[in-house]
Amino acid sequence: MEDCSKSPIVVYTSAPYGPEKIRKGESDLFKTMDDVFYYTPEFRYNFGDFIICPYSCNGIGYNIFCISKNDKVVKIPNKNEYSGWTIPYGVTKYLRNACLKFKDFSWIEYLYIRYDDKFVRKNLNRKKCKILKKWNWKIMLSLSENKLTIQFDNKTTKTFNINKKLNTPKLLEWYESSKLEQSKIYLEIVVPLEKKKRFF
Repeated sequence: MEDCSKSPIVVYTSAPYGPEKIRKGESDLFKTMDDVFYYTPEFRYNFGDFIICPYSCNGIGYNIFCISKNDKVVKIPNKNEYSGWTIPYGVTKYLRNACLKFKDFSWIEYLYIRYDDKFVRKNLNRKKCKILKKWNWKIMLSLSENKLTIQFDNKTTKTFNINKKLNTPKLLEWYESSKLEQSKIYLEIVVPLEKKKRFF
């Protein structure tokens, strides 16, 4: 696991103007820090740091990356430069307290977390009912809306309001009920031949 207490930094690559600018198609393909350093001078970095890569393509845009394990970079879905960021599981799967790691970044809107993240342990789990790794639940926090979205292993997705009543037993109860086959009602109507014209 990576250190959750050290706050990430934000690094800009070259400006979107001049001969050194990075094209959108080039930064779209970034997978590792070696890819980044092919286009920009090297700099010190740590796990969880952000790279904002501006480009010029029908105006100015931004590709934003987060540095993950083993020098990999993970592209971050975002609305714009400092708004609506989503931190994907490709980063947070190495953290047991993702909220602490990214607490200073108000522009992060969504945060995927592990099944054993501190948020889950403190707010959802109960002594006799805990979310297990083998359940393969994909858990996402909506930090701005105070909501929790889970994609269960049967691909069913549900968003829950975060409150004192929400806990793992309640989540499991909802999940089990979602697997039940819905009741089917068959209705047979017998219409006399002489009255069929009223209906057809």
